[in-house]
Amino acid sequence: MTSRLKLAIAAGLLVTGGVATAQVEFGSDLKSSCKQIQAAIDGKDMNLALEQARLCVTALEQEAEGALKELFPNKVAGYERTDFRQDRAMGIANTSATYQGANTIRVELTGSTGGGGLGGIAGLARMGMAASGGAMRVDGLDAMMDERGAITIFLADGSMLKVSSRDMRTREAATEGLPPFLNEFPVREISDARNK
Repeated sequence: MTSRLKLAIAAGLLVTGGVATAQVEFGSDLKSSCKQIQAAIDGKDMNLALEQARLCVTALEQEAEGALKELFPNKVAGYERTDFRQDRAMGIANTSATYQGANTIRVELTGSTGGGGLGGIAGLARMGMAASGGAMRVDGLDAMMDERGAITIFLADGSMLKVSSRDMRTREAATEGLPPFLNEFPVREISDARNK
């Protein structure tokens, strides 16, 4: 779990014997729900089993997010991480980090919330970029550079890692400025972690 407080609210009120009590569980406390799923199934309480399963998934997603943050180093090739964000919406997880050094570099990881890739979306992105040229490889992974110098790396699980800089907005500038950063950024480690 990361040092940042991640709060998960076990929503709603539990009604027992006509008395409503609020239940709030934090981070890893939710993992206890994983152990309670089978007991609820055995007791034929499917509603409770579903609720425990939802809480379990939330806890596991939070744990995965915390582990992912560790893969975005605080310092890379003379750049220092100044911002880190994780968001989820409609089954898509987006993790982004901003690094400040000689330039500002932004790294964005986009994939499904279950840890998998984007399937057809990544395929369409590949086709679109292939049509515009700029094919390359980063740490042995297929990648493309767009006209503005942003590099999209296709990870083993189908997720996409995009590296861009507002200070390097052409292919020429990015070709010169991004490789020193990418040579030290743990692209392969992130890909391997996502593929487990």
